[in-house]
Amino acid sequence: MLTNLRAVRTILKSNKFWIILFATIAAISVFLLVIFSFNSGTTVQIFYKDKLIDTMDLSENKTKQIKLDEGYNIIEVKDGNVFVKSADCKNQICVNSGKKSSVGSAIICAPHRLTVKITGESSADADT
Repeated sequence: MLTNLRAVRTILKSNKFWIILFATIAAISVFLLVIFSFNSGTTVQIFYKDKLIDTMDLSENKTKQIKLDEGYNIIEVKDGNVFVKSADCKNQICVNSGKKSSVGSAIICAPHRLTVKITGESSADADT
C-alpha cells in the first residue's frame, strides 16, 4: 500500500499530469459552451431590399411564395427549420443553404435582394 501512495504522489507531482488534466477540463468546457450557446429561434423575418416584408412563425409548418421584381422564392418552415424550397435565381445559393433554426442565422438570395433571418431569444437575452 505504501508503494501505491508513492506512485500516486509521483503522478500528482508530474507536470504532464496537470497539463493533461487542464486540457481535458478546457476541452469539456468549450464543448459545453458551444452546445448550449446555439438557441433555436422563434420567428422568421423576410427582408426585401433591407425592408421587412413578411414574418413566419418557426413553430408552424407553412410555405410562402415571395414574388419580387427580380423573380420568386418559395420559403418553407417545417419542423422548426426554415429553408428556401425553390427559387428562379441563377446561382441557387439560397436553395442550397440548407435548413436554418438558430437565432442569428440567415439565408441570403443576392440576385433577388432577399434575406431570411431567424430571430428570437438568445441566451444573453434570457439571462437579463
